[in-house]
Amino acid sequence: MHPQRLFILEKILTNALKHPNSEAVKDGNGTFTYSQLVEQAKRISTQIEEQHLCGSVINVDVGRCKERVVVLLGILMSGSFYLPLEEEWPRKRKQVVCNQAHISASAKLTENSTLRIVPQLNDGNRPKKDPVPSGGGYLIFTSGSTGTPKGVVIAASSLDYVLKNSIERFNVSNSTKLLAVASPAFDFSIFELLLPLVAGGTVCIADKSIPKNPDYFEQISKKWQINCFTGTPTMFTMMTMGGWIPQTNATLILGGENVSNLLLKNLSTANQIWNIYGPTETTIYCLSKKLKLGEEITLGKPLPGTKVWVQTKKKNERTGELYVVGPSVGFGYINNIELTKSNFFTDSSTGFQGYRTGDLVSLTSAGEMSFIGRADNQIKIHGYRIETEEVENHINAFLGGHESCVSAIKSESETRLVAFLPKNALQSPIDSIDALRNRLKLVLPNYAIPSNILLLDELPINSNGKINRILLKNNYLEKVNISNRNNKLAQLRELKKPTMTQFLSNLLDEGIGDDDNLFAHGMNSLKVVQFVSRMRRLGQFLNVRDVYQNPTVNQLKKVIIETDNVFIAPKTCILGRKGFRVLPSQRRFLSHNITASHSFVESVAASVQTNTMIDLQVCAEMLVKKFPEISYGLSFKGREQHPHLVKIDEPIMVKTIKLSPTDDIQSKIDETLETSASNLNIKNGPIAVLHYFTKRDTHLLVLVIHHWACDALTIHEYESALKELAETKRAGIGISEPVEEIPGFLQYAGFLEDFYNSDKGRKKIEQLPDIKRHDSLSASWYRESNGSNPEILPPLYIRDHSIRLLQERDDGQYGLLDKLSLAALTNAASECLNLDNIVVDVTRNGREQADCPVLPSMTGWISSSVPFFHKHCRFNSVDEELLAINTEYEEMLQQETAWNSFRSNSPHVYPEACPTFFLNVTRSSHKNEASPLSTSLIRGSTYPYSYGYPIEVRIQYFNDEAKVRISYNNAYFSKETIEQFLDFFKEHILLVSHVLANALERE
Repeated sequence: MHPQRLFILEKILTNALKHPNSEAVKDGNGTFTYSQLVEQAKRISTQIEEQHLCGSVINVDVGRCKERVVVLLGILMSGSFYLPLEEEWPRKRKQVVCNQAHISASAKLTENSTLRIVPQLNDGNRPKKDPVPSGGGYLIFTSGSTGTPKGVVIAASSLDYVLKNSIERFNVSNSTKLLAVASPAFDFSIFELLLPLVAGGTVCIADKSIPKNPDYFEQISKKWQINCFTGTPTMFTMMTMGGWIPQTNATLILGGENVSNLLLKNLSTANQIWNIYGPTETTIYCLSKKLKLGEEITLGKPLPGTKVWVQTKKKNERTGELYVVGPSVGFGYINNIELTKSNFFTDSSTGFQGYRTGDLVSLTSAGEMSFIGRADNQIKIHGYRIETEEVENHINAFLGGHESCVSAIKSESETRLVAFLPKNALQSPIDSIDALRNRLKLVLPNYAIPSNILLLDELPINSNGKINRILLKNNYLEKVNISNRNNKLAQLRELKKPTMTQFLSNLLDEGIGDDDNLFAHGMNSLKVVQFVSRMRRLGQFLNVRDVYQNPTVNQLKKVIIETDNVFIAPKTCILGRKGFRVLPSQRRFLSHNITASHSFVESVAASVQTNTMIDLQVCAEMLVKKFPEISYGLSFKGREQHPHLVKIDEPIMVKTIKLSPTDDIQSKIDETLETSASNLNIKNGPIAVLHYFTKRDTHLLVLVIHHWACDALTIHEYESALKELAETKRAGIGISEPVEEIPGFLQYAGFLEDFYNSDKGRKKIEQLPDIKRHDSLSASWYRESNGSNPEILPPLYIRDHSIRLLQERDDGQYGLLDKLSLAALTNAASECLNLDNIVVDVTRNGREQADCPVLPSMTGWISSSVPFFHKHCRFNSVDEELLAINTEYEEMLQQETAWNSFRSNSPHVYPEACPTFFLNVTRSSHKNEASPLSTSLIRGSTYPYSYGYPIEVRIQYFNDEAKVRISYNNAYFSKETIEQFLDFFKEHILLVSHVLANALERE
């Protein structure tokens, strides 16, 4: 095929004629329109032709910029071969690659951003030039098993075929704005740079720091209005960990690694998510699948005209090596005829080139491929192919003949490259691990340098006399798991937050000193994001860039911005008043970066009937006192648009609606509530509207509240508050009673303080031994008043949960001292020190919940906040370890098909907003206190759209004992799945108990 007849070039030239002034390519320094792009590309093509370089290999090392696209198009127009280099490669590696490729010229970018094609001086030592396909194309160098990179030759016709079929497959159009993030030396970068241009869209080239920094990634995506994203699953994992949420119009194309169910869930807000597969030898990709929640993640189906099959060793087997035949298969390896013959073949039935991928796959029942692993020692880390033999050869050369072993070891969070060396290989003082790292940096790209280098007494040998790689991996993982678990339990027993050094040691699986370079101990881009997110949640503000510029603990301590008792969401810092608690529902808004005041008009409603007329304004004041968080909205300030909590003057609006005898009650209520919900505003208020519907002798109190201040858990507390408001005899809110005389509930916040300041109260307090302050009641008076002899309890800090508990008792039955004693006992933290004190049982629950107070037309989304809840208090925060366990449970339980089907097919539920299980922690006042199953939290299939959870884990504490009950809805989960969950939960129960005890004591 003549280069000028390529489909992709014709389409780009046509786009330049039709829309010359449309944006074609942009970077941080400017933009090329289509006419500018094509004009400059033609100049490059002319330079190549005038220097008689057509058909030759041209090296391009100009960095990540819009000029790279100009050179790429110019080379393709001339029928030559594009050889991209990564600017961060070591100089020696660049030389090796250029020598192997027999380059004839290099593309240079002058100081004034002018592009020039500079011929290469003839080198007589170079090997004879290999035959290459006519019409040009490109070369990509990957890791080679012999210790030298191998160059894959791809014809322009193969690239043309892939891009032509990708336009319709990924729905690319002239409105597409794609963010190009791939390394130039990665074949996927060619896909990013050309695909939008063929459709008339725009390529936006990201700086190399963008795909490593969630903050920058989100900022540039908004600034350039990106609607198409490409990258490895590792990159997308980093972005979501940092708080990035795809827009609903976004197309995501993931490749290079396996996609997990958890990542798919976190990306599910996007319009479409694609998983693509293909070695470099098959021109970017050859299989693809559009992913959906609840469906199996496979490699998908081939491009039209491409044939794939599983080459098995025996008949009827469904697992084997994947073979690919078709127009996209490459030409072979440059300057490596033997390896080309070994991996490539000609298919006799089609005449096309074929490729033996070396990837092991299994055939699913739907006829698609599921990836299993490699048939050799080649690995992929963060999307990069690495031949472990290449790394081993360079290490062995440094060791002077000693043998090493390099393996990819997969832990819970990532895959890392680990090198094992015999101790006797480093005898000389200059032969240190640091010296080895420095040597490797001269010949290998950063991604191929082992993150951990370990010295062993000797490397284990198998029965065949070879290094036992499996035993090395297993021993390494066992030591890491034991070390991590011991570190976590030690920190939890101390009931202290881990220091920065301790957390980094856990993150990197090895001890870290305060002056150690983190990147010499396994730190990488993914771990940087994990670390920054962790520090922000602890109130210590860091940027990703700070870690790269200050790679030791002592350096980081100098740049951290300390914040006083504030919650810091991923990417953003919440600046609130001291002591203000950030609700789980508010965390949800912040983590999803919901900035618009009316982003979520869906609301929840709580209703209760009453037989007495009440004062609505008094009710509103009482609710604000009881739930102070409702008084704060969300505003964005500063250049970086950090969210701030702002005080709202009128957080609760009140409405009295008198219905006529002819009014239809239900329709009138629906209409009123919908109107109220549409007026809710998280920036200026109101946050809630309190309605009082009256019709003859019927009175209905209904609170509609924005999800900003309420979720599926806290709605129960609002319901309880409404019921208390409606019971006028008890709460004292009848309109005939003055506000000043309202006892108990209205004045709960100042209850103990008022009592202490009264004459009667002072006398009572003075009678209590060892009591000096009303907010620090020790256990001594409890022993005196109750006649028992428990151990010293922690100080009592009167909170609303203590007062609510006291109000549940009859004043005539308990005296003040008994109430205070009971409150102290309730507030004491418990700690399960061993598994003998923990009882775990599983019950099935298929009962349906009664109609909830949320009206059908007002059903809101289910809160996806982490559902850690205590009967008498809401935690401000939960330790990182427990959150990690929650994620593990979620990922395991979401394999269940029935539950995933419900989540993905329900039109009324926010796709990502359904936690699989609910952890309910209760504190018992008596050892044998009944703990009935909470059926209100277990939802049957009849009511799938209201708040609730399909699995509830109830932990009931009494002193040093705990009883665990797991309830599940058998409409979604099989008995086998629950048994698996139970086994999994038992493994973590000791860790869970320590974390919860820590959180309870903090409360």
